[in-house]
Amino acid sequence: MLPLFFTANNIDESTLTLVNMPPSSMVPALLHGSVDAILGSVDDYQIQATSKGAELDRFTFASHGVATVSTSIFASEKYISENPDVLKKFIDASLRGWSFALDNPKMAVADLKATFPDMDEKLAAAQLAAIPELFCSGGAAFVGKATDAHWANTQKLLSQVGLLPEGNAPTSYYTNEFLPADSALRPCK
Repeated sequence: MLPLFFTANNIDESTLTLVNMPPSSMVPALLHGSVDAILGSVDDYQIQATSKGAELDRFTFASHGVATVSTSIFASEKYISENPDVLKKFIDASLRGWSFALDNPKMAVADLKATFPDMDEKLAAAQLAAIPELFCSGGAAFVGKATDAHWANTQKLLSQVGLLPEGNAPTSYYTNEFLPADSALRPCK
């Protein structure tokens, strides 16, 4: 993704010093000025940094030339062919669960706390509030259903950096066959 971001924004990578570090070191390194920028998610690193008082300039991939499909559910071809009903039920339950959590954030955080007693409730609530932006990126009309154009753009971008072969139809990488009807999906706002 980063090379695509550089290309889309005319950034010469040779003018930067890229540093590999453990994910747990990224926010502290940014806050202490050891690095000028980090690569991270709006539903995690951004929240961690701002909770410590940092004021950030944010450059999302989606708004800077690299709008790809985000959160997805993956399954192997074998699993899909052997378990279509299970897959359909799992996707439906996942989407209903996300809708419930988005409609009832306090209850969702309390349920998480009951399962993971050591979790940070304030952080979890902020992460939950940040998720709709990811679910609804690229002009999606519904949570859990990216547009065909968004999938086509994702396939094109990922083929540019060798993550997918060029020339394949985008539909060879995704299907909406197991999604509930649009009328049962949560609209993006």
